[in-house]
Amino acid sequence: ALILAVTSAERAKRGTALMITLEAFLDSGASLEATALRLGTHRNTVRYRLRCIAGLLDRDIHDPRVALELHLALRIRQSRPPASLDAVP
Repeated sequence: ALILAVTSAERAKRGTALMITLEAFLDSGASLEATALRLGTHRNTVRYRLRCIAGLLDRDIHDPRVALELHLALRIRQSRPPASLDAVP
């Protein structure tokens, strides 16, 4: 059970890093350099994370239409209130 908790925590941490990277990338006009500066990380790290995101989504995140979809989805996600645990049956 402990291994599952650690694995789950690592996945959540990695997912958060990917979401933050994607948001910074899209907010930076798809600029690797601007994204790296915004995140305080190396641009190769940004490239790696973007490849991971593209692989997970099976989409070309450099395609302007895909980037627009993702940007809108992130904004919608941010505007929604967090799910309440009380709502779970």
